[in-house]
Amino acid sequence: MRIGGWRLQMAQSADRPASATSLNDTHKRVLRNVLLELDHAITTAESLLQDTGERGVLYGVQCNVAPERRDAVRAKLAELRGRIQALAAQFGLPAEQEDAARQISSLMSLLWTHLEDVRPRRLKAYGPLPMGPETDSLDAQLSEMIDAVLAIVGLVSHVTEFGPGH
Repeated sequence: MRIGGWRLQMAQSADRPASATSLNDTHKRVLRNVLLELDHAITTAESLLQDTGERGVLYGVQCNVAPERRDAVRAKLAELRGRIQALAAQFGLPAEQEDAARQISSLMSLLWTHLEDVRPRRLKAYGPLPMGPETDSLDAQLSEMIDAVLAIVGLVSHVTEFGPGH
């Protein structure tokens, strides 16, 4: 009988909207973080559906979603974004301006550690690696890439510390 009462209580609470105070600050922070991640994913998906033919050196992006399905996907993405807006309003979740300089700095810092991990002395962990001119060249090029990545971190860190235009 206890389970039945719980179901009744859940049904009753589903009929009335939750108040902004029903979630504590930690609940709100966790909810906001997940919704923020979803919001970013929606933006990425929208961009991918535009089929811009994005190309890098080691990758290319081609939208293989059939044109007749793209509109349906876009509609679902818009529905998700609308639900995010509704939850943000219902629970008083703040929208914040993201700092591009900090995002670039974070990305580059992470990539710096990845570049360090593919230096020849560390690649040995994946099996024997004969040292010689090829590995010396790899190490030298990785050093130059690491220097460039760290230079980018330094350039955007100046913006983060002092604000744009300083």
